[in-house]
Amino acid sequence: MFGFSAVAMAEATPEARVKEGVDKIVQLLQDPRFDEAATRQQIFNEIAALSDSYFDYKYLTMMAVGRPWLQMDDAKKDELVPIFKKSS
Repeated sequence: MFGFSAVAMAEATPEARVKEGVDKIVQLLQDPRFDEAATRQQIFNEIAALSDSYFDYKYLTMMAVGRPWLQMDDAKKDELVPIFKKSS
């Protein structure tokens, strides 16, 4: 629950999973490539990809939208999830 992917939840305790994710992000931010403008976007892309393994954006979007989610068709839901992901 809580917006974490099922795979992420099954592998470790919540505390260990959060620490693992934070450690990976800190490691990427400390990467010397981050100091170079030419490779900074690549680091941001790696962080975004990493977040996909920790968060269930469809679930988070559903919870953020609330009851109106129930009336939306699948096409509208599929359109909304990437928008929510980009804004978070």
